[in-house]
Amino acid sequence: AVILYHYGETINIFPNGFLGVDLFFFISGFIIPFSLKDKPSKGFKRDIAEFFKKRIIRLMPALITCIFFIGIFLALFIPTAGYSIRVGITSLFGFSNLYLLYSQSDYFANTSRLNAFLHTWSLGIEEQFYFIFAIFYFSVFQKYKKQIKLIFFISGSIFLSSFIFSTYSLNNNFDMFFYSPLSRAWEFILGWITFLIFEFTE
Repeated sequence: AVILYHYGETINIFPNGFLGVDLFFFISGFIIPFSLKDKPSKGFKRDIAEFFKKRIIRLMPALITCIFFIGIFLALFIPTAGYSIRVGITSLFGFSNLYLLYSQSDYFANTSRLNAFLHTWSLGIEEQFYFIFAIFYFSVFQKYKKQIKLIFFISGSIFLSSFIFSTYSLNNNFDMFFYSPLSRAWEFILGWITFLIFEFTE
């Protein structure tokens, strides 16, 4: 859906394909806890270390390869590509979305088409979700998961707060709406709440 959206912009093919990213965030919010639910706990430190190790092994080799080779190409052949390279470097640390937000980069501006690493904004949000979610899951959820009403209350409160912030940002600061993990959190949380419903009503 996302590919069709980007390649078909000039001829208006699949104009709502960008929603594929939002759907991806929702699916991540469901799949990550689903993949952890049957694993026995080894303690907070070991659980969270194993979680991050698996995420790093899955993401970093492809990302490093992408940034390295495209970065070399940009440095050799495109003298004005310094900004793109800086975005690529920040993506290695999971902050390219925040760098794009800080630099007030309009995702839909024509000049943004020249940014070779613009697409890493969504990976940044995904990695930030991993970080916050892992802490929540291995501390709060595993400790209080029998108090399902409390978990739903916490999750619902975070969902509502993020959704309100997202709506406010959409109308007042589009860059904040687009790049901020705070305005995107509700999509992940919706997936998480779907997991909770699936888990505790089956």
